[in-house]
Amino acid sequence: MTSSRLVVSARMALALTAVATLTVSCWMPPVAEKPTTMFTGAVPNAVVLVACDDRRVAVVAASIGARIDLIDTDTGVATSLLLPPGSNPWDVAVIAAIDGPRAIVSLYGDDALVLFDPCSTDPEVLQTSGRDTPIAVVDDREIDEMLPRTPQAVAVGHDDQGAAIWLAWTNIIAVAHGHDPMRTGPGLLTRLRLVNDRLVDDGSVVLPCKNPAALAVADQSDRGGVVVACSGVFKNGINGYERASRGAVVVVDSALDIVAAVDVDAAPASIVFHGGEIVVGDALDGTVARFDAALVEQQRTVKADGIATVFALDVVDGILVAGHFEDRLVADPFGTARSTSIVSGSTFRGIVDLAHDDDDVFALLSTSGELVRIDRHTVLGAAR
Repeated sequence: MTSSRLVVSARMALALTAVATLTVSCWMPPVAEKPTTMFTGAVPNAVVLVACDDRRVAVVAASIGARIDLIDTDTGVATSLLLPPGSNPWDVAVIAAIDGPRAIVSLYGDDALVLFDPCSTDPEVLQTSGRDTPIAVVDDREIDEMLPRTPQAVAVGHDDQGAAIWLAWTNIIAVAHGHDPMRTGPGLLTRLRLVNDRLVDDGSVVLPCKNPAALAVADQSDRGGVVVACSGVFKNGINGYERASRGAVVVVDSALDIVAAVDVDAAPASIVFHGGEIVVGDALDGTVARFDAALVEQQRTVKADGIATVFALDVVDGILVAGHFEDRLVADPFGTARSTSIVSGSTFRGIVDLAHDDDDVFALLSTSGELVRIDRHTVLGAAR
């Protein structure tokens, strides 16, 4: 190992002497601005924020990009966990573990889950887990049983056994084609536990609905279970998808019993708890509806013209925020309905998910592959 000498020139020595005779003033280096826009893999579908020591990381599931992006939200620097082409990472949740947080991402195209460390600067897959127990398919004309497939929504809750990982399997057999609606088996809900960095199956229940698209953990109730939003069956219409069946909201308790269910004239695609009620966003008409604990609908916002979608719901400072695919956030949709457009121009970039920290709201844009930061005061405004 070599050493080096610090050589001070006469000019620098004079400068240092002069500085010593001056009144000392404090100088702070400029604080780097946090990035407003961060880019992701192609067609991102879900985002979750996780605290990693002295930084905050956005975990983004990029569906068509077949990768999971880990983005430092202070710097915009990203690391990616690359997955097999066609794996279609869909939803993401984070669970606490002894060695730090673990992230779970559903792989729609691989009929599996993937487990990894979201705080690693060199992430690698810890486990890929599928399901090999077939379920009965009673209303399809061609098959009578199938292995669970096409998982979408994943969420983490808690019950008397500790942390519970919930996963919804949509069991889609074929997408809508021509005049034929999509074909799907029954929705399936499974529960898993994290044991020694391994996902362990802990039971399942067949749902009385099709196409379970979103989950909300029911820690706020005494059931310790989960509420499922089922979008139902779609078909092709003049301007895009239309409903071919009713949607549903289903409550499952910690014993894996269905304790409440209601069919709705809607296609619920997002769900959240707010003020003791269950709130869902519609995939096809842009409405937001709220239900009481007995699943009785209390209120619904006005239906949008044409096809509109609410894929994202969040609760920020106790205020409900709806993310409309058409690039606008609506705070307090049942009250002041403060609307904030997050991009300019006529081309939709497509809000598909929301997350927030103490300062900002993050909107995930699917079409453009962006994670956009918006000051929470801008989003909430007078609704706060």
